[in-house]
Amino acid sequence: MVKVVQEDVLERFHDSLERCQSNPEFLGLFYDRLQHYSDDIQKLFESADLERIKRMIQQSLILLMMATEGSIHSHQRLKRLREQHTAIGVQPEHYTTWLETLLSVVEELDPKYNLAIDQAWRTVLGEGINIMTSS
Repeated sequence: MVKVVQEDVLERFHDSLERCQSNPEFLGLFYDRLQHYSDDIQKLFESADLERIKRMIQQSLILLMMATEGSIHSHQRLKRLREQHTAIGVQPEHYTTWLETLLSVVEELDPKYNLAIDQAWRTVLGEGINIMTSS
């Protein structure tokens, strides 16, 4: 499978992700903002284990990046994840909320955040979201 995203975009995304993950508040802040975004999203997280959710978010970010690098295995895992999300009530519009909420945290925590980094996140995660929302 050919790479979906240019190498420099992947590198910008990966470097920014590393900077964000070096902050111990990154995933917790994202989770907190996401679950408080709306009542319907909050219901998706009822009785969720915060540490498990943080691990799943971290794994999802890597999985999304790998899928945009052309990994067939990651692409297949995203399709399975889509089925799991659909089963618990995740709607296609929730992915946009997920992305925008995540980017608000990236903007706050990545000291090198700029338009190119924002675009790298949108490109990399957007490709993964397309996989997650396509039939």
